[in-house]
Amino acid sequence: MFANSQDAEDLTQEIFVKFPQARYDPERGSLRTYLAVLTRSRAIDCLRSKQRSQASLEKFRNTQMGVEESNAEDASYFEEIHPAVEAALAQLSDSQRQVLDLAYQSGLSHTEIAQQLNVPLGTVKTWARRGLLKLRQTLQPPSDPEKI
Repeated sequence: MFANSQDAEDLTQEIFVKFPQARYDPERGSLRTYLAVLTRSRAIDCLRSKQRSQASLEKFRNTQMGVEESNAEDASYFEEIHPAVEAALAQLSDSQRQVLDLAYQSGLSHTEIAQQLNVPLGTVKTWARRGLLKLRQTLQPPSDPEKI
């Protein structure tokens, strides 16, 4: 069942190591038959496991290739949009910009930001919401009057 003898040897060793824990019942059949069925079942399990592993590895490789391609596209898009984002951030108030920076650059939660800035949690949430709305409004492409 195996293409290489090392896998067959590993399976044989695994069967004999686990045999004392197995539930062999002499009334149901001979030891030889029991070992043959057990070995066949474990071999099939091993083959299926290898197939799943290979499929997962292949899927991961394909995903990585897609990520590398999308990273190149993302980098060029970032280079195009970066000046507009910088200009939009400059239009925010200092408190809005600071809250958004702590949230998105430092990865802090609203509660952590409130503690760090020593302001109420509701204030932090308001600054973040207003800042994001202003960024959205500023970065929104102008609508085409012909499409309306």
